[in-house]
Amino acid sequence: MKQSLIKTIIDTPGKWLKRFDSTERGSKEELMNLRSSMAMSSFNDHIRMDSFQSNLLGFGTSIDKAESFSFFGSTRIDRATLDSMYATSGLIQKIVNLPINDATRKEIVIQHERAEDILDVMENLEIMKKINLAARYGRIFRLGAVLLDINDGRSMDKPVDISGIRNINVAALLDEAWLVPLDYNGITEVEYYQLATGSLFKIHRDRLLVFDGIDCGINNRIYNLGKGESIIDAIYQPFRNLTVDYNAASTLAKDFRVPIIKMEGFSRKTIGSTAATVADIKERLKKMHQLLSIINGIVIGENDAYESLTTNVGGYADLVKLAKEHLAFVSGIPHSKLFNEGPGGGLNTGAGLSEEKDWANTVEDFQASYIRPQVRKIIRYIGAALGIRTKIPFWFTPLLQQTELDQARTEETNARRDALYVELGAITVEGLKLHLKEKALYSEQTLQAIETESEVDILVGSEIANPETEKITDYLGYTLSEED
Repeated sequence: MKQSLIKTIIDTPGKWLKRFDSTERGSKEELMNLRSSMAMSSFNDHIRMDSFQSNLLGFGTSIDKAESFSFFGSTRIDRATLDSMYATSGLIQKIVNLPINDATRKEIVIQHERAEDILDVMENLEIMKKINLAARYGRIFRLGAVLLDINDGRSMDKPVDISGIRNINVAALLDEAWLVPLDYNGITEVEYYQLATGSLFKIHRDRLLVFDGIDCGINNRIYNLGKGESIIDAIYQPFRNLTVDYNAASTLAKDFRVPIIKMEGFSRKTIGSTAATVADIKERLKKMHQLLSIINGIVIGENDAYESLTTNVGGYADLVKLAKEHLAFVSGIPHSKLFNEGPGGGLNTGAGLSEEKDWANTVEDFQASYIRPQVRKIIRYIGAALGIRTKIPFWFTPLLQQTELDQARTEETNARRDALYVELGAITVEGLKLHLKEKALYSEQTLQAIETESEVDILVGSEIANPETEKITDYLGYTLSEED
């Protein structure tokens, strides 16, 4: 296939079959095979080849009621509804905000001699606060961004000149209502966005920290003009089911107490009664209920009687529990985090610390895929403005912090591994020092101790080589011995 095919795909997304045009025509056999495969695909869509059937039970046959169920996708929620849901529902706010808040609430550690200067610029621009909000907007409104006013001698519709960055004047917060992708074609990344103002301002993606919605495939993005999907689209039905269950409590409460009114001669009056008699009975019952709302009591005649029957309405708690578990499962947030309840045996729950670790791992994955690329971009720009031309390593502080004992055990394990590498000649002592500093495998105090030593001889076993090594093992709180 010629190289012009990829250009055809980019220029005309969804029309790639034009490779069989007059200038780039395949063989007649290719075209027939393509049409045949498409026809077979359409045929197979209506034939089930992997199901079980039973004519005796009707299972899997035309009389099976389950076979009549089909999936119908719901319509996308419009912006006004998303605004209203986000503003009025605390549960929606938690589903949207919780992963973002946990991903950004710990400080960023920058491993560079000018780390303080970089952090000062980030703080002055309120970068992390705006990244937090823009990520929320992307998660619920399908697109959020931080617009960077970069002073690099170029206009906003041009790529950033890294070598020409003098400073970043301001960082502005935008969402889907203000920012529109211009050139999404289904294949390549959006390069230009348009600021939805009266001037129709054009912006290059280099000058934006973009937080997209959920990726649900190319077709969905084309339909959404290059944007992802809202998390609310994915959780709407489970959220609605839970809300309906909650609201049903007031209706079901009436069934817990059934009033019984014994009216004298009721049977006699209702059999063959006239319209006037029925109207009289209705009026008497109406007056009783009116008085009930006024005096919180029932007024009856001298020969009438009243009693209240309490019923046992069961299953409501199980219904709510099932709806909660479904929503937790679909949202990807553990049950204990979403509803502030203790760990249990639900669809998306673990037990105690295990659930905390699972959630911490989820947040780390979220940081790596959603937050980190944009943080890396802004740190690179700030570094360039400060005259830094080297790579600037950084990482997020983990949500789960090790205890001092766990930290000591981790450092002991690392020390044993490093000692083995040095003994085998895989690395030098100087190389080890550099590795320890760059990767931050030890605590900051240990790194400082290692960096100040002029020479460190690391041995494997119970033998301590010299006082310098002894200082390190004393700090760790362990002696490298065979018994350990």
